[in-house]
Formats: sequence, C-alpha cells, structure tokens
Amino acid sequence: MQRVFIKGIKGGTGGTSIVANLACALKKSDVDVIAIDLDAKSDLSLHFGLPWTQTLGWSNAETFNDALSMFQQDSNGIIFLPFGDNSATTDDVIDTVNCCQQLDLAPDTWMLYDCPSHIDITHYSLNHDDIFVELVNCDATCHSLIH
Repeated sequence: MQRVFIKGIKGGTGGTSIVANLACALKKSDVDVIAIDLDAKSDLSLHFGLPWTQTLGWSNAETFNDALSMFQQDSNGIIFLPFGDNSATTDDVIDTVNCCQQLDLAPDTWMLYDCPSHIDITHYSLNHDDIFVELVNCDATCHSLIH
C-alpha cells in the first residue's frame, strides 16, 4: 500500500482539491485508491458527489469498526471515508490513520489522506515509503514541500 499525506500550511491552499484530483487520476489509471478525509471541514466528500445532507463519517463512530460502514464510493469507483460532523482531537486523527493502515487491501492500493493544517508532520507515524506533501501558498504562487 502506498500512502500519500497532503496538507496545507493553512486552509485554502488546495489540499482537498489535490487529494480529490489525484484520486481521480489514479482511478483512471486503473489503480485502487482510497481517500480519507482527516480535516474537520469535511469537504473531500463534496468533491466525490456526496450531498451536504449526508454528514456522517469516521468522527461520528465509536470505534474504527463502526467507521467501516461509513466508507462511500463515488460513480468512478473511488472509495472514500468522510470526516463527519463531530469534533476530533489530534489523537483521534492519528488513531484513524493507524487503523486505516490495518485495512485488508491489495498491496498496490493507494491511500490518500486529506490532512488538517493544524497537525504537524511529526505527529504522523510515517513509514519509510510514505509521501508527505505540504502545500504552501505565497504571493499567489503555490509551492510544495515534499518530505
């Protein structure tokens, strides 16, 4: 499984859009992809066509096993897990990432994480082959820092 974490240094840098577009590009390349919304703004679901009225996600679940029923699939076959409408601590976000790593997935599956801007990279338990992209928006020019 290849994991990609995308986060902006602040809201509005385009991290959610990049996660959604990368998921679409990977799926069009016939690759299995799962997108996980870790940001309380919970906007990733809108990119995949989930209605505003459907607000449940992993933050509403008592356990990660309960969250398994909250995975959605868009019309292109992209599987995604919404954030939900409950608040979550940094520990909750990290626990969700760790639980996702335990999913029984094909080895060539791509896991894309839409990360909140307020959680520093050092909080994530990164593997040696994980990709972490931090988006920076300065003077109307977008830059990326790849860790």
